[in-house]
Amino acid sequence: MKIPGENGTTIVVTIGKDGFGTVPNDKLPKQDVPGKGTVTEPGARPSQPVDVTTPARKKPTVELNQDPETGDVTVTPKKPDGATYPSGTKVEIPGKNGKPNHCNNWRKMEKVNSTEIKTYQMEKCNRNR
Repeated sequence: MKIPGENGTTIVVTIGKDGFGTVPNDKLPKQDVPGKGTVTEPGARPSQPVDVTTPARKKPTVELNQDPETGDVTVTPKKPDGATYPSGTKVEIPGKNGKPNHCNNWRKMEKVNSTEIKTYQMEKCNRNR
């Protein structure tokens, strides 16, 4: 099967025995790409093109939660699939005048707000003043 990719390219998807094909997130386009897709069965010619939209890849996210009493901020960087990054991962947070705050010293916390949630709490940040 062929589906549209970035800049006029196509993404070839091999369909497995279960009838499904998988495209890894890093092979998807940065934005949704509408276009035509075709299916080619072994030993046959391609099907007539059909309208499809190849979805954009998912992006990592950063969750920021501020403790209302202390003002401390808990930063949780997450991978596109929602999994957390390992301790020591560097995160840039927008700072004053658009300059980033570089946060690269993390301490893995097992308990946050009395619940068993794994998260990463900022210990040190080089803040722009």
